[in-house]
Amino acid sequence: MIDIETTGLDNEVDRVVSVAVVLVEDGRVIRESGRHVLVNPGIPVSPQSTAVHGITDSDVANSPPLDVALTQLRPLLAGRTVVGHNLPFDLGFLPDVTAERTLDTRSVSRLLWRWPATRHSLDAVAARVGIEPRDRHTALGDAVATAEVLVACLPLLAARGLDSPEAVAEAYAQNRARRARVRRSRRRRVMRGLRPRNER
Repeated sequence: MIDIETTGLDNEVDRVVSVAVVLVEDGRVIRESGRHVLVNPGIPVSPQSTAVHGITDSDVANSPPLDVALTQLRPLLAGRTVVGHNLPFDLGFLPDVTAERTLDTRSVSRLLWRWPATRHSLDAVAARVGIEPRDRHTALGDAVATAEVLVACLPLLAARGLDSPEAVAEAYAQNRARRARVRRSRRRRVMRGLRPRNER
């Protein structure tokens, strides 16, 4: 499980200020495995970002840069499925983190609960499975919450025959393609309804 906090939302200009990893083994969260590292982003932390995660310039002034910080965490990720909530966002800031298998718990939520009527934020999914996240908007707190969400979702995935990250990814891709076909069909029906009667 991996989570980050950043100076902002744009991975082209913003940088990581905090990274955390926590492990899940045999269907349970290994809390004592949790590791959290502050990162010197090399740029100022905006007041807007500090208002979310509470990390200031002074907090990270003496912290290592990202490449050094990741050397402390990379052994925990080796050979494991890298999991996160809205994982593409995190990995967009972590180009040096590679994994053969990845799993996005937001995608898991969209697969298990009908989209778009259902919200898929970490808070929303946690509430849906009866989890009360602690220390939200900290890298370690969010990593633990994501791990707890994953563990709660595993039996639901297994009930659908989805017992691997690859199976979940394939099912999610098929689900997205099906939704896209439905949206295209609806647009075509709307457009036909808008055409003048003599052109139908």
